[in-house]
Amino acid sequence: MEMKVFVRSLLRWWFLPIVALAAAVAGVLIYHRVTDKTEAAATVAVIQSYLPPPGEYVPAQIGFDALAQSDELSQRIAVRLDDGTTPQQVRDWLSIKVKPALNRSSPSLLYKVSIKHSDRDTAIGVANIATEEAQKLFVEFNTPSARDVRRAFQNEIDTAQGNVDEARAALITFEVQNDAYALTQRRDQKLGLVSQLRLAQVGSRPAGRVDASTTTGASLTAAQEQLSRLLALQPDYDRREFEVGLAKAAVGRLSARVTDLEEAGPGVAKALAEARSQLEEAQTQYATSLQDLAAFQVQNNVAQLPGSIQSQMALVNQLTIADASSQANAGNIQSALAAEQSELDRLISLEPRYTELNVSLQKAQTQFASLQQKIIDVIAGQTLPASAQARLMQDAQVQSSLLFALLTYGLAVFVALFSSITAVYLLAHFERVPVTVDDLEREFCAPVIGRVARVAR
Repeated sequence: MEMKVFVRSLLRWWFLPIVALAAAVAGVLIYHRVTDKTEAAATVAVIQSYLPPPGEYVPAQIGFDALAQSDELSQRIAVRLDDGTTPQQVRDWLSIKVKPALNRSSPSLLYKVSIKHSDRDTAIGVANIATEEAQKLFVEFNTPSARDVRRAFQNEIDTAQGNVDEARAALITFEVQNDAYALTQRRDQKLGLVSQLRLAQVGSRPAGRVDASTTTGASLTAAQEQLSRLLALQPDYDRREFEVGLAKAAVGRLSARVTDLEEAGPGVAKALAEARSQLEEAQTQYATSLQDLAAFQVQNNVAQLPGSIQSQMALVNQLTIADASSQANAGNIQSALAAEQSELDRLISLEPRYTELNVSLQKAQTQFASLQQKIIDVIAGQTLPASAQARLMQDAQVQSSLLFALLTYGLAVFVALFSSITAVYLLAHFERVPVTVDDLEREFCAPVIGRVARVAR
C-alpha cells in the first residue's frame, strides 16, 4: 500500500488512535487503582564466616529466604498483629528474596523482607514485625539445642562410657584376684617398712619377751584389718570422686556461659533461658554426686579416703616395727622382715600389669571427660555466633513503584498505538476509496479536461 493512501486513511480515521490511547490510559489507571499496594521492605544481612573454627560443630543451615514458606513465621506475625489477620493473609503479603550484590567475594548475603499492603502504615509496621520474627526463627532453626548436640554425640558418649566401665571392671577384677588395692601406695609402704625392719635387725639384741608384745600384736592385727578395709573401698571412692569432678567442671563451664549470655543483652533471651535450665540440671547433678560421695563416706566411716589410707599405712608400719622390736629377738625380726620382703616382691611383680590397667582406666576417664567438655563447649559456642548471624541492616521503608508505573503506562501506550494503526491499515486495505482526478492524471499521464456525469437508471 502506498504511503499516501495510508496517510489519507489515517487522516480519515484520526479518531481511532485517540480513542485507543484514551482507553489504554484509562485501563492502566483503573488497574493501578484496583491492584496497587504499598511495598515496605527491610534489609537483613546473614553473616557467615569463611571457614568454621577448628573443631566447631557446624549444623546444616536453612536459608533465610526459605522462611517465607514457613507457617510458623506467618503464625507468629499474625499473633503479633492481633487484629484478626490470618496466617494465610500474611503469607500473601510476605516476600523474602536475596538482594543482588556487586561484591560476590563475601559469603554473607543480603535479604529483602518485603510486605505489600494497600495501607502504607500497615505495610511498614508488618514489615518490621516480619523482620524481627524472621530473625528469631532463623536463629532457632539453625541453632542446635543441647538435646540435639547430645543426641549427635550419643554414640561417642556410649562408647566412652563403655570404655570407662570396661577399664574400671578390669582393674577391680585384677585388684580383687591379686589383693592389689592401691598397689603403688602399698608398695611404698612396704619399702619403708622393710627398710625400718633392716635397721631394727641391725640394732637388735638378745633379750627376753616383753609383756607389751601381746598388746602390740593385737593392735597390729586390728590396724592391718582396717587398712585392708580402706583399700577395698578405694575403687568405689575413686569412681564417685570422678563423677563429682566431672559434674563440677560442667557447672563451671555452664556458669561461664550464662554469664556471657547475660552480658550479651536482650537479643539472646531464649538462649539465656535455655542455658540457665542446663545450669540448673548440672547443679542438680553436681549436688547428687556430692550427696552420693558423702553418703558413701558416712556409710563406711571414712572422711577422706586417700588421707585415711596414708595414715593407716603409717600406723601399720609403726606397729609392725614396734611388734618386732618388742620381741627383742633377731630371729623374730628376721621372720617379720622375710614376710614383708615377700609381700613387697609380690607387689612389685604385679606392678607392670597394675600400671597398665590403671593407665587404661585413666585414659578412658580422660577421654570421657574430654567428650563431655567438648559437648558443653559446642553448646556454649553456638549461641552467641548464631544470635549474630541475622542482623538488621535497614528498617522497613516504602519502596518506590514509579518504574513499574512508567513501564505499564508505556506498554499500554505502545499497544494502543500499534493496534489503532493496524486497524487503520486494514481499513485502508479493504475499503474502496473513490478515484480522484489526481489519481486519473497520475495513472494516464494526461490532464483531465472534463467529467461525464453518471446516468441515473
